[in-house]
Amino acid sequence: MTDEPEMTEIPLTEAPLGMAKQRMVHIPFPESFVYANCCAFAIGQMEMRLGFAEAMQDGRAVPKVGIVMPPEAAAVIALVLLQQVRTYEENFGEIRHPMWKAMKEGKPPDINQEAGTVGIPLEPSPAT
Repeated sequence: MTDEPEMTEIPLTEAPLGMAKQRMVHIPFPESFVYANCCAFAIGQMEMRLGFAEAMQDGRAVPKVGIVMPPEAAAVIALVLLQQVRTYEENFGEIRHPMWKAMKEGKPPDINQEAGTVGIPLEPSPAT
């Protein structure tokens, strides 16, 4: 066993002289981590902001850490994260979150940016 932290590789792209070029960057894990089970998003033309928090049982969210990144980095991270979730399900079984299951069935989430909420599209209730 080594004292070196595990590393992950994230492909980055460059565009020198109009040509796309891909390179791999070795990213060591940080010395510490924080727990988060929810995230708030804000987007601008040049950046995306993610605020991670821990949702508590009483309805509060305790902020933990914020990250600002360019949209290109967010897009690559989204792709890698999706692949990691698929790998998780292959190794440990299906994730049972209702919104994840709905998305896998082709039902996009109901995103209300004004209210800052994300949910599952409601099925029409049967007529009584």
